[in-house]
Amino acid sequence: QRSLTKLEIFLKAMFFSLFGDPAQNSARWPVRKISELVDNNDKVNYGVVQPGLSCSDGIPLVRAGDFNNLLIDQSSLKRIGEDIESAYFRSRLKGHEVLVCCVGATIGKIGLADDSMRGFNIARAVARIPVDQTKINRWYLACYLQTAFAQDHFRQGTRTVGQPTLNISQLEDVPVVCPPRNLQDQFASALTV
Repeated sequence: QRSLTKLEIFLKAMFFSLFGDPAQNSARWPVRKISELVDNNDKVNYGVVQPGLSCSDGIPLVRAGDFNNLLIDQSSLKRIGEDIESAYFRSRLKGHEVLVCCVGATIGKIGLADDSMRGFNIARAVARIPVDQTKINRWYLACYLQTAFAQDHFRQGTRTVGQPTLNISQLEDVPVVCPPRNLQDQFASALTV
């Protein structure tokens, strides 16, 4: 846990060193909404509302408690029946999404789906952003969404009905500062080496 905390501090320092504070956007880079950065053949959405009982040979389900500093802890994922999961094919992971927690105390936690999670699904408390990687680097976007600027937008967009919830339209409206792609890729390559 200590190593992950150090990694988080390093990521933030590296992000601000390369891109500055997104709230200032002193370089005057273009700003686009999340909705503009999504794969044209897909959309931002929530996952499974009622996953039912755990099923040992079922489909893995990513929940808010599985997020750990951009990573998804796959060691204890709940598994749900294929009959339930099949109704939620639109939220099935393809392995290139940015995931955002949208309910309760975990609002704003960010995770990255990778190829190992292709075919998994997500819980209702999680939203998937199917990033169009020709428009933005998903590693850059994930780290951007952890900045205080983006997190403030999440908090401002939260509504409370029983428990705090960030809805899809509010998530899609979050502004994203888009630096030149070569800088985004430079940042991502330092993270994935």
